[in-house]
Amino acid sequence: VDLYIVYSIKFAECVAYYGFAYIYVNFLSEELGFTDEEAGDLYSAYGLLCTVVGLQMGYVIDRLGVRKSACIGSVASMLARSIYLFTTTKWWACLISLTLFPVAAAFGVPVLALGVRRYTHEDNRGYAFSFFYVVLCVACLVGSIIINRVRAYVLEPIVMCGMEWSWLRIVLLMCVLSTAYTVPATYCLRDIQVLSDRPLKERAYCQYKPKQGGLADATKEVVGQRRFWRP
Repeated sequence: VDLYIVYSIKFAECVAYYGFAYIYVNFLSEELGFTDEEAGDLYSAYGLLCTVVGLQMGYVIDRLGVRKSACIGSVASMLARSIYLFTTTKWWACLISLTLFPVAAAFGVPVLALGVRRYTHEDNRGYAFSFFYVVLCVACLVGSIIINRVRAYVLEPIVMCGMEWSWLRIVLLMCVLSTAYTVPATYCLRDIQVLSDRPLKERAYCQYKPKQGGLADATKEVVGQRRFWRP
């Protein structure tokens, strides 16, 4: 059950991610008044921070476990996209892009990939990861379809809640609704580990115990693994 929940979260999060990523620069320029150069700089800074924060948070994710880490990621994504949906100022856009979005990225898809590893047996893990990436591709396609359909039907801004909603904000609204599903879904996950030393048909698992120790211990453990040094 946990594996299917991971797949559903992956689909919803990736639909939201790609749906907004494709219009991100246009949103900054048309809705918030950024110049093309400013929008590009902010997008570049956001991408760099996603990498930096992601590398740093690997240690934290190992200590928190899949469930807590996924909860952090889903809540961060929900807050970030919701604030973006209603903001009209550059300040909020910059703040969210450089804080919540990188945190959401670090505790998002990488945690779900870890979940696939924890919730599968060695005998079916390869197939499980293959389907995991199929979900990614389908979600990417659905995100593109949402953009195309909304842009085709919302030709003029729509007035809702005292605001004018362009097709860009309508797309972002769809992304927020998709993200909203992930918040309760992550709470349904369990911190368990399927036992690969037992036959697959037994479906045996145990409670996963988060690793202990400091950052230095974690670094030593990773560097000491033979596969770390593989080209």
